[in-house]
Amino acid sequence: MEISIIIPVYNVEKYLRECLESIVKQIKANIEVIAIDDGSKDSSGKICDEYAKKYDFIKVIHKENAGVSVARNCGLKEAKGKYIMFLDSDDVLTDGIIERVCEEIKSNDDMYTFAFEEIDEEGEKVDLSRKELKEGIYNKKEFLKEYYKKFRTFPWAVWQSVYKKSIIENNKLEFQIGIKIAEDTDFYMRYIEHIDNIKNITLSIIKYRVNRKGSAMQNMKIEKIMDVFAIYSKYFYGADKFYSKYFANLYIATFNYILKLQKEEDIKYAIKCIDSKIVRSATGLKMTIFKIVYVILGKDKTINILFKLKKS
Repeated sequence: MEISIIIPVYNVEKYLRECLESIVKQIKANIEVIAIDDGSKDSSGKICDEYAKKYDFIKVIHKENAGVSVARNCGLKEAKGKYIMFLDSDDVLTDGIIERVCEEIKSNDDMYTFAFEEIDEEGEKVDLSRKELKEGIYNKKEFLKEYYKKFRTFPWAVWQSVYKKSIIENNKLEFQIGIKIAEDTDFYMRYIEHIDNIKNITLSIIKYRVNRKGSAMQNMKIEKIMDVFAIYSKYFYGADKFYSKYFANLYIATFNYILKLQKEEDIKYAIKCIDSKIVRSATGLKMTIFKIVYVILGKDKTINILFKLKKS
């Protein structure tokens, strides 16, 4: 088996057929699809079964709802492919991408990272000017440095890369259970501990649906912000200091999540939990200006100002 495509499924009947059709219309030999119905309450499970009956390379696992991390771990245990791809059930693979991935993995690299497109709820392209990072093989730290320069983040969305299953198995890698967001960040960072190089490919691997109602990023809660703070703090304070400055900057960027909270008590609690040491470690001109304001006014007033600016 060359590639296993793992798809966690939960209450996505509106998008699921489009997701599965994006695979079956370009499927090749030695590919398997593992759809994990995570206790869906709509017709998502039935749609999965319908496709599994029609296509023998699709396997469906029905389970009680336990979250996306448990669902992906379930898929990893069942996967037989040499390489692993992840796909969210509201997104779609781009045309011809499976053939390209099959060609790329012949070189037997440890990781392949792709570009992606953004679409709205109706599937219309919304990002017409996305920049690209030059295609080629990079030392992992040089890659992350260059990627951050270009996009002000790391490519840790699990659907953006193709992973070697032997690395996952040999190092007993799983998605962390019990967190509601940033589980892909943690998985990505633990995976790259065990590789040296990353091959970057400028072709888009998926069409990523942004701003979908009901998505984890749209339904922001205090527990999710605490998860993000915990994961980003973990790598800021981690043994490898290369990542510290990047995670300090990313930590501050997550303050936008605080602005999405609805309850005033949640906003106050999130502000209280901000780690001032991480804030003071951020770099760059914008971050320096922010730090000066932060030091002079204090965390509460600074975030409240941001909140007011956001609302206006």
